[in-house]
Amino acid sequence: MKSSAIGKMKRLFRKKRIFNENGFGIVEVVIVMVIISLLAVFVAPEVGNWRPNIRLKRAARDFYSDMQKAKLHAIKTNRTVNFTITATGAGNCPGGSYIFRDNNATQVTVAQAVLGAGETEGVCLQVFDAGVTGFDTRGGATGAGGNVTFTSTDITRVYLVGQSVAGGVVMEIQ
Repeated sequence: MKSSAIGKMKRLFRKKRIFNENGFGIVEVVIVMVIISLLAVFVAPEVGNWRPNIRLKRAARDFYSDMQKAKLHAIKTNRTVNFTITATGAGNCPGGSYIFRDNNATQVTVAQAVLGAGETEGVCLQVFDAGVTGFDTRGGATGAGGNVTFTSTDITRVYLVGQSVAGGVVMEIQ
């Protein structure tokens, strides 16, 4: 009695089976390949546009982070930290550099970077306001405050990193 019930169950499952046990057919494989190739055609050009934006954002965030680091260093050591910001090149403005130094006898370098090569290729640093000069012992600005602008030779996005008179550091996209 049990064997006949098992036999009925097997026949029932064989009739209800939808898929073939042999795997994927050629039609399914071709359809998947067409979908993948269409995605690649539309996505691949956009991936190339991401790199310059990532480089620019990284340079601006590194500068912002270094300014915060310099401010904290000034407060922690009770010493003034001065900035030297250099925009190099004209025209398409390749590169630039900055250095933040402790204002003591040994001139300890708090942070520094050179832009325009390697991971920051195509990034341009422009100083529009000469007031970006440093932080005093309380974390306030030693000058009138000002802005440093990061641009790229490859994209039109602009990042602005600024210092207020009170010493606040802000980064914004323009």
